[in-house]
Amino acid sequence: MIIITDSHAYPGCLVLTDQDVIAGPTHVQFGDGIVVEARINSMSPEQIVLTINSYVTARGTAVGEKSWLLQSVGSHRLRVKQRCDLTK
Repeated sequence: MIIITDSHAYPGCLVLTDQDVIAGPTHVQFGDGIVVEARINSMSPEQIVLTINSYVTARGTAVGEKSWLLQSVGSHRLRVKQRCDLTK
């Protein structure tokens, strides 16, 4: 599982993993307790692209599907570097 320490992803936010990251389907748990289906679309040893399905935060805010480039910052720790547009 991927853990984002806030209620949504944004550039600079901390991302934790409870195991080695592998390409394919996964789940994301946000800091407000919401768990969402997601997909790791591509990866290299230092970066992954994570697509998070649409969801609603615990406070009721709707968040549309988005893809993010995550950069490794240590063992089982990443930071969101930027948003990705996978439609190009």
